[in-house]
Amino acid sequence: HMAHIYQATHHSSSLETLQEEAGAKNWWLSMPLAFLALGLGMLLSGLLSQWLIQPFINVSNQLVLEEVSTLLFHGISALPLLLVAKFWEHRSLASFGLWWEKLGKNLLFGAVIGFLTTTAIIGVNALAGQLHFRLGNQFNLALWPYLLLMIFLKALAEEVIYRGFVLNKLRTKMGLVPAIALGNLFFGLMHTFKGGAPFSYILSVTLSGVLFSLLFALTDNLWLVAATHALYNLTLTNIFGLVESGPTFLRTTLSSDSNPLLVGTAAIPVVGGILEPITMTLICLFIAYLVKKKADAKAL
Repeated sequence: HMAHIYQATHHSSSLETLQEEAGAKNWWLSMPLAFLALGLGMLLSGLLSQWLIQPFINVSNQLVLEEVSTLLFHGISALPLLLVAKFWEHRSLASFGLWWEKLGKNLLFGAVIGFLTTTAIIGVNALAGQLHFRLGNQFNLALWPYLLLMIFLKALAEEVIYRGFVLNKLRTKMGLVPAIALGNLFFGLMHTFKGGAPFSYILSVTLSGVLFSLLFALTDNLWLVAATHALYNLTLTNIFGLVESGPTFLRTTLSSDSNPLLVGTAAIPVVGGILEPITMTLICLFIAYLVKKKADAKAL
């Protein structure tokens, strides 16, 4: 059913729009440009944080200012690519899949998908007897709207870079499957810079990128994918509290007799085990089936 909701649009797809506006010209530059933009984002956000944010951090405002600091990185990284798209390639926001129609519905739909995806992953690990839940002890209702906004803006910036800019540009030159494979190899590699991240973490990030790419291919709506990405992260960190990150509804830890092969270790819970990539792969296969169904229907 989800595949059919997005066929009845009155405009070209984001890929068709991109092909009309800029074509496949310089398609091979999409990843090098994104790499340079991320490097620039890291450098400038680091300097700005050091000058404007770090001197003012204290115990009471630490979470708020750290969120601003990471948003600076994502925002500064996405901006050069939007400028390249606008002034060099003469691309519109529509070529990124940023449609304004049914915006609220798409954000809500994406949020539900993100929440259900993370809940399925946590649920599989819990059913296998690997997790222990308790109520979060840092719950602060006033911070939630702020957290949600910050996490959404960071997710939107990442989606502009990896799906709107890189994936769509690759698709002007190659099929969906090689474009997703190449784009998410890049997405996974860019996350290796998080200080010696283990292979299981990189695999988890890469699979989440595959999911977001398939959702983008299915819905052609970057707002929806950004909302999925945001709620996927928020549910993991602030609803289930799997990672220590601000206020949480629950605090999820490994059960005393947990199996490291299935669920990872206390240092890398859930994403360090094999249950998470297996669950994520099954979800990706389901979305891939819907994408194929949509393509088959379009071909008729």
